[in-house]
Amino acid sequence: MVGSTVVKELANRGHEVKAIAHKPEKVWKHEKVEAVKADVLDADFSTKLEGVDAVVSAFSTGNWTDGDRFTQGANAIVYQFPFYWMSAPHLMKQWTDEVFMAFAGDENHVKGKHFMVCCTTGSPEEAYQHGGRNKYTIEEYLRPYEGQANHAEMIWVKPLAVHSQFPNGGKDELEKGCKEYQDRLKALVASSK
Repeated sequence: MVGSTVVKELANRGHEVKAIAHKPEKVWKHEKVEAVKADVLDADFSTKLEGVDAVVSAFSTGNWTDGDRFTQGANAIVYQFPFYWMSAPHLMKQWTDEVFMAFAGDENHVKGKHFMVCCTTGSPEEAYQHGGRNKYTIEEYLRPYEGQANHAEMIWVKPLAVHSQFPNGGKDELEKGCKEYQDRLKALVASSK
């Protein structure tokens, strides 16, 4: 559902979308959507990403047993999620518990890789300040992810929070956040070359 919603939203906003899926026939049909059959565990998966500006992953927890193959060639892992009740949605926590921490186990397939969190909030930035409505900074709320990076011997990257108040505005904040997100992702990619 998440992947379909993102594909529809991007296409409806005029973006060209390459939807990479196990079952491309299930991808929403639209003139701006190209469905490509692929699996993240395929040896040539990275070639499917050539020319792609951004990747939005909606993979389920599934049966991820080969952490080396899954993380091979990756310089970074980026969590992207809406910030609900001072945390990630429960499926992100489940994926972390069942998949990510298995990657960080005895063989530690993520050691030395960058780890960044990008989240969206439904509140203005000033709400996430000492003395603000939520009393703590976004960095303080995201401290468990920094601990996760530390435990996995990863390189913690300062998180990015995109603050907005929908539906009553937030367009400027969203555009600014998207630009900063693109710049930070490009910097992560450049650091791997």
